[in-house]
Amino acid sequence: MTNGEGWTENPETPQQNWSQPQAPQQNWNQGPGQVMPPQQAYKPKPSISAQGLLSSPKKLMTFGIVILVVGLMIAGLANIFEEPDSADYDFTDPDEADEYADDVESYQDRCRLTNGFGTEIMYLGLLMYAFGLIPMALTKEALPPNVRMGMFVSLGLMIGAVLW
Repeated sequence: MTNGEGWTENPETPQQNWSQPQAPQQNWNQGPGQVMPPQQAYKPKPSISAQGLLSSPKKLMTFGIVILVVGLMIAGLANIFEEPDSADYDFTDPDEADEYADDVESYQDRCRLTNGFGTEIMYLGLLMYAFGLIPMALTKEALPPNVRMGMFVSLGLMIGAVLW
């Protein structure tokens, strides 16, 4: 340490070491005109499979919930379709009556198709969520036994709802 007059004091020893003024120490690695040794500029992240993110039960449960919501939205699209209005058709003409019957059948087919597809997507999301619960219920010893049993019961109910 330097006191105000250029004298140095050695902090390693308990007594003060008053010696002659010393020249400031130069760090030759960082001095002007000196080149720093090269360092690795980019360290790539480990791959997703090496991190174990794809097999994580929490990720599986999250994807299951997202797919479940997407299935609900697809099933809700059936409400967007409008049923053919009978006031738009002239039933005195047999061709108009047949056209109305075809339009009603087409409307019902579209509703069945979107509801069925949305339901299948919801089942897929529910199964993904259920299969995310299996490793959580089996491997989390920190959970109380009643919580683990509740996870198994809800897992059984979800799989039963899909298979029913």
